[in-house]
Amino acid sequence: MSYIARVVNSLGMLVDVAGKFVGVRNVDGTDVLVPTLAGGGSSTGLVGPSGNILIADGIRTVVFGDSIDEFMHGPNGCTATYTAATGVLTLTFAAHGLATGWFVGVFNRNYPGTALHVKQRLAVTRIDANTFSVQMAANLSGVPDGALTGTTYATFETWTTSASWVNALQRATGYRFNIVANLAQSGNTVRDCIDQLPAVLALNPQAVLMHLPGINDLTSGTPPTTEEQTFADQKALILGIIPYAKLWVPNILPVATGEARATLQQMARVTRMNRRVRKFIKDLPNVVEFDFYSQAINPTDTTGLAAAGMCKAADHIHPTTRLAYKAGIAMAAKWDASLPMQNSGRPMSVTDCFDKSAVTLTSPTRSGGVITSATTAHGFQTGEVCKVLGGTSETLNDFVPVTWISNNSLSFPSPGADGAITGTVKLGRNNNIFPNPLMTGTGGNVSSPGTGSAPDSLNLLSGGGSPTFVGSIIARSDGIGNNFRAAVTFNASGDTVIMRGNSTWHATTGPAAVKAGREYYVQALISLTGVVA
Repeated sequence: MSYIARVVNSLGMLVDVAGKFVGVRNVDGTDVLVPTLAGGGSSTGLVGPSGNILIADGIRTVVFGDSIDEFMHGPNGCTATYTAATGVLTLTFAAHGLATGWFVGVFNRNYPGTALHVKQRLAVTRIDANTFSVQMAANLSGVPDGALTGTTYATFETWTTSASWVNALQRATGYRFNIVANLAQSGNTVRDCIDQLPAVLALNPQAVLMHLPGINDLTSGTPPTTEEQTFADQKALILGIIPYAKLWVPNILPVATGEARATLQQMARVTRMNRRVRKFIKDLPNVVEFDFYSQAINPTDTTGLAAAGMCKAADHIHPTTRLAYKAGIAMAAKWDASLPMQNSGRPMSVTDCFDKSAVTLTSPTRSGGVITSATTAHGFQTGEVCKVLGGTSETLNDFVPVTWISNNSLSFPSPGADGAITGTVKLGRNNNIFPNPLMTGTGGNVSSPGTGSAPDSLNLLSGGGSPTFVGSIIARSDGIGNNFRAAVTFNASGDTVIMRGNSTWHATTGPAAVKAGREYYVQALISLTGVVA
């Protein structure tokens, strides 16, 4: 596609003959044209069986940018071997904890211009506790057959970090963003982000969370990218996102003593870039900015560096948990009016879980890839997408479209051998797999040396050392269920106390409800009171 473009204002914005924004003119006279995406970003979720929309709570969101954003999941440095004939990339990372079907983001910066240089989100095949593989294209140009040099990074989507502004914002806002992919990549310059933008827009996000890139441009290339070119690229990137998705953009952070860019002139560049970008976006639609810089800066530092405890000691640039938490709270407060509506996942009823709201199927039998059950007064309607779980002769764990046959009979598709499905099989609408959402009952266990009581399906136990602890069940002041309280005295360093599902739930019921390839979230209201010493 080509554009007939002209400069329309002092910002260097380019439009086509129809007046549509298409890019930015650089200081050297060259044009940066942003990628386009047919259909825009209007998707509201994934289409399931029979056209049903399957969406998680929150606005559909992609995380994008550089390592400041990528660190919501990692990344983890792996050794890797590529088999050119098959395209299999085998990675080694001790005790990775991954299962077949889970996803990781894989890249290696040592192979510029290849498919391995840019992060790809790929499904895992587990080999053993320390090894896994992902499927890439065979015979990748520029990628050697055998061991890869340098570090191959893999962001584990099952590993989240506390030192992440994205995760802190999620916690502070009640998880109002449904993050479908983390496409941020360590080392990205602004131009890298422009090149990778089509992959972001292809996911049809309604929102993009992106710390303003630009810090890596300060030292990228020989000579490094100029400030003017970086600013032109930042404008092109922002204007390439906002026609399709709302952009939430904290500005660039200062670094700390010990980082290669910890000089007065580099930090002066950061200060000016932040001010220029803030002025640029202040009147733009579909973008909100946050002054991340002010959360980290030491105002009396004569080099313009971050305050103590704001950047990780290991690299002097990435936020600590302290900074992420501080900024997440401030972002939530500033952005509250612009945030998507809060969809609280907090259960409000004892039936607000799969176990208590599902129907037990009577004599489910499969014939020709369809299971039929004569379940009295089942209450389901044709087209409803529900979860089927259970079985002894075989295990069912799928989301299926139901067909109403009569008030006392239903069916749903299920591939497999013909015959009766033995054991308990349930069909329900609720995705909460924990069976006691309001912490009722006293059937849980408090293990010695602890005393007191625990709600059904929960245990309280020592995780090591010799702590003293008492469990109790306290009625909530709002009348909706109970709180589970543990009063703990830590008698020595290393003492730990664990709240978890009871033995049956922890070892049997919970794992049976989990399936590889899906995402599961634990949500709980947790508070600490009476903390002494």
